Amino acid sequence: MFKHLLKKKTLSKAVFNERWAWLVRADTDLGSVTTWDPDLRRNKRILVPVDVQAYVAHESNPEPLVPVTGSRGDPLPFAEGSIPETGVHLHWALPDALLRGAESSAGGELEMTELPDHWVVIRSLFPVGIKRPMLRGWVVDAKKGSQTPLDLYRGVTGENVEKPTYDRLDGTVGGSPLWTACYHASAGVSASTTDLKICRG
Repeated sequence: MFKHLLKKKTLSKAVFNERWAWLVRADTDLGSVTTWDPDLRRNKRILVPVDVQAYVAHESNPEPLVPVTGSRGDPLPFAEGSIPETGVHLHWALPDALLRGAESSAGGELEMTELPDHWVVIRSLFPVGIKRPMLRGWVVDAKKGSQTPLDLYRGVTGENVEKPTYDRLDGTVGGSPLWTACYHASAGVSASTTDLKICRG
């Protein structure tokens, strides 16, 4: 029926070549592909559920928090604590598979899996009557302990002079295997603080 519209050679070139097969596997169109970052890997990914907790601190309802980190120098029991910075204090638990260790091949040392060193935090708002979601985002550099607004991120993150810079991150960095369970110990690594400004559309 369509023989007069498409020649066999033309059809084969359009449908059975490598480019077409790649687009089908990617399940997207060529226009979208041209917007992709060439430095971002496009191989298959594994989605891992992560437990995320958010604490909203506001000056209208100040509540002191005790900065427990699970290491030396923690406040004494029943310490008064301090008022946290106004904003959304976010803490995400690292997947258990990344916190498992094994004895080194040489023996006598614990070897841990290296942890992700960059995280992207997205805050989305869907007001009634608005066609597009309102979004804000930040890139958390876990090695530097810094966070950069996503709209200003150009492949390089900011510095944080108040935090040490790690060459390698694992479940025992900082001297304690408990740090990933504590918000204050995880600050800048698997925890972040963002302001309460409304999302941008």
